[in-house]
Amino acid sequence: MHDVIFTIQQIGPYHHARFQALAKEMRILVLETRPSDTTYSWNTYFPDADYQRASFHANPFKMAKIIGRKPIFICGWYDKEMLLLLWLSFLMRSKRIIISDSRVADAERVAWKEKLKSFILKWYHAGIVAGAESEAYLRQLHFSQPIEKPWDVVDEKLWKPASCITKGNYWVFPARLVEKKNHAFFISAYAKSIMGLENPPKLYLCGDGPLQTKLKNLVVELGIEHLVVFKGFVHTHEMIGIMQKAQWMVLPSVYDQWGLVVNEALAASTPVLISNNCGAKELIVDGENGYVFNDNNLLDILSKLLDPNHTFMNQPIKVLSGFRLEDFVTASKNLILS
Repeated sequence: MHDVIFTIQQIGPYHHARFQALAKEMRILVLETRPSDTTYSWNTYFPDADYQRASFHANPFKMAKIIGRKPIFICGWYDKEMLLLLWLSFLMRSKRIIISDSRVADAERVAWKEKLKSFILKWYHAGIVAGAESEAYLRQLHFSQPIEKPWDVVDEKLWKPASCITKGNYWVFPARLVEKKNHAFFISAYAKSIMGLENPPKLYLCGDGPLQTKLKNLVVELGIEHLVVFKGFVHTHEMIGIMQKAQWMVLPSVYDQWGLVVNEALAASTPVLISNNCGAKELIVDGENGYVFNDNNLLDILSKLLDPNHTFMNQPIKVLSGFRLEDFVTASKNLILS
C-alpha cells in the first residue's frame, strides 16, 4: 500500500535522496516510465530504499489499479506515458500535481504549444517547481492552482566536507559533454585567463557525451592539454570528494532549467561560477557564495578569481534556506495533504 505516487522517467541518486526523506513521513510509490534509459550512467540500484518502486505498463487497466485515488505527482507534459497517467488519474479522480523545471528562457516559445500546455495544466490541482523562474512560467501559462518549491534538492549531509579538508588547485565543471553546457566557450575563456600564470588551477571536466572528441581537439589546439582533465562520468561517491576539494565549481550553460550541481557544490562548501542562463542562479549571492556571469563579463570575473590577491567570502558557504531536503519534504506534504 502507498499514500502517494511520484512518476518520473528513472530514479537516480538525486531522486533517491528526496524519496528517502519523504518516506519517513508517508508511504511512497515511485513509478518509472523509462527505468532502462541509458542517457545517464548513474547508479539506479538502491537496496536501502524505504519506498516502493514500479515500472510503467502500457496496459491502462493495470495502471489505473495502481493509481487508485491516491495523489499523484507527474513529471512534465510531453511524454506519452505521462499524458496517459494524467488521463487515467483524471478518470480515477486522483489529486494531480505537476512537477516542472521549465522556464520561459529555456527555448523560443511557440504560440500553439503554449496554448496546449495551458490546456494540459487545467487538468492539474497543484504544482511543484524548481525555483522562481519555473513558478513564473506556470503562472504565465495561466496556472492559478497552488505551487510549492523546491523540487531540485540534494542530501546536504552527503556532500558536507570535514572541517579539516584542504582545497586542491583545480576547478570542476560537472556536466554532460553536450552543446547546451557550453564547454567550448568556457574552455576558450579559461585558456585566455590563465596565460602567463605560473601555477594555474587545472580544469576537471566530469562527464561524458558526444562532444568529447571535439573538446579534446580544442584543448590540444589551445595548448592546455596538461591542464584540462577529462574524467568521464563520475559516480556520486567519487564526485563528492572532487567537489569538496575544488576551488570553484563552474556551470556556463547556454541554458539550464535548473542545474543541480549548484546545490551539490554549495553543500560541499565550494563556491560557484554560474551563467545567468541557469535557473539555479537564484541560489547565488555575488561575492558571498559565488558569481553569476554573462558572456560579456566572464573574462573579467575569471581574472578576478585568478588574482592571488583576491579575497572571497567571510562566511561559510551553504545551500540557501528554502532549497534544502527538508524544504522538499515540507512542500510535498503541503501539496499532498491540502
